[in-house]
Amino acid sequence: RKGVPLFIDAVERVREMINATRGEGMITANFDVTLMGRVDYVEGSLATSWLEQRTISWGSPLPTVISSAGRDDAMRYLTKDGRLVVIPSTVENSPFTVLECLEMATPFIASNLTGIRELVHPEDMDKVLFEPSVESLSALL
Repeated sequence: RKGVPLFIDAVERVREMINATRGEGMITANFDVTLMGRVDYVEGSLATSWLEQRTISWGSPLPTVISSAGRDDAMRYLTKDGRLVVIPSTVENSPFTVLECLEMATPFIASNLTGIRELVHPEDMDKVLFEPSVESLSALL
């Protein structure tokens, strides 16, 4: 529901694209991945275990999970420079995360789902919305 596998697959695709360009003299990017929110189950495993198994091949740094932050702490974390909030939901109605990002002027990208797209100005849709697929999300990232 929250799109963790979609997000991790897209990040992996971006990492592969970056690694493929390293030998060609192109600029490379270094980024950290943080998942924020309640720890749940992904594909039948506790999300933290699933994430560790799924990303162990990435080497260092592995994704960080922040599961105990309250709203204010989470917003302080997300509004720091250089952060991008990714909302890869596969099922949504009207997520508070999008509203909070809009309220705090925090950069975000989100799945183009009913309930999310209605919150985004039509002129910004191509910049911040992606179809819930690895190809679309990795291209936007």
